[in-house]
Amino acid sequence: PTMMCSINSVKSYIQSEGWSKKAKIWKDECPACEKCGSGFDLTVHHKHYKTLGFEKRKDVIVLCWNCHKKYHRHDGKIVSLINIEIVLKPVLPKSKFF
Repeated sequence: PTMMCSINSVKSYIQSEGWSKKAKIWKDECPACEKCGSGFDLTVHHKHYKTLGFEKRKDVIVLCWNCHKKYHRHDGKIVSLINIEIVLKPVLPKSKFF
């Protein structure tokens, strides 16, 4: 199930207490970047947005901030939450809720 598909919904979710709790659990379980092994500035990256709001551990990867920035590249440009709809449009169907 897909919970959210608008950019405002994604931003709100990433800033939510629910996401923060999930991300903390996953970072506690994996205290190093899964790409380079660094233990500093860890973040949790969505591999895809199909299960946004209903993520399981297999849907995310723990990354240090430097590796996370690399994963947010789209056509050679870093994708931020401001322009992430470029990436989301082909992935998420229109929702009757958002």
